[in-house]
This record gives sequence, structure tokens and C-alpha cells, in this order.
Amino acid sequence: MESRTERFPEAYLGDFDGDLGYIDYEWQTRRYPVNADIQEKADQRFAVTAGRSDEITDPLMDRGDREEQKLRAKYVHAAVDGRSMKSGEEQTIPIPQSRDGVEQLIEALEADRQTVEETSIEDLEAEIDQTVYDLFDLTEDEREVIENYLEVF
Repeated sequence: MESRTERFPEAYLGDFDGDLGYIDYEWQTRRYPVNADIQEKADQRFAVTAGRSDEITDPLMDRGDREEQKLRAKYVHAAVDGRSMKSGEEQTIPIPQSRDGVEQLIEALEADRQTVEETSIEDLEAEIDQTVYDLFDLTEDEREVIENYLEVF
């Protein structure tokens, strides 16, 4: 799930059947990782920025009312934040043409982020252990021997 959230929006487009537009951006400086922000510019537009040299603006981000423009900036922010980019590297960000499409993909991303945040690694490991024990039909004594052995490491 975490891997999917890190590949937004590409990992989410399989579930999307609306029309897409594309924002093309060439990174000005090396960013490992991109630490992006959303800024409102003096002309009332929103931009996704990283440092002083990288600023993504596009007519596809300027569509609709203020709330839609903020939502589109949030989408672009999610598409670039945390990625590693080289100076001169080009990135194409697919973005839904419709407001509903942008909302759909942002909501799916936020739901996955919530799931990742709520997921306990210890609970998952215990569930895997139980499944393996059941698969090999281990007795309680055999399970205890394995768990005692694993505690050493």
C-alpha cells in the first residue's frame, strides 16, 4: 500500500476512466527528495514549488473556482513530493480534466495513506506467523520452540 502511495498518480490511474491532461515539467535542480510546497502567487494562481528554482504552474492547475484550483495544486504536490529528481529530468504528470476526477484520485490516495498509517507492522507479522504455523500444521509446542528461537535474534 505504501509503495502505491509513493507512485501517485500513476498507480491510481488504472481505476480511473475519465479524460486526462498532462503537465510537463523539467526539473531545474537536483532534488533528493523533492520537498514541495503549495504557494499562492500574487496573481491568485497556485504553484507547486521546491526550493527557489523549481515552480510548477500550468493552465490545468488554474481550472475552476478557488477550491478546485487548490485541489489541483494538492494533486500536483502529491505527484512530486518525496520523489527524487535530477536537474534537467522531465516529468509528465497526468491530471484528470474534470474536478470529479481529481477529487476521486485524491480521495483514493488519502484513503490509502490512512490505511498505511493505521496498519500495525506487529499485527501483520503476527498474522503472517499464524498463517505459516497453520500452513505447516505446527503444534503449540513447535510454535513455542520457533518463537523462543526467534526472540534470540
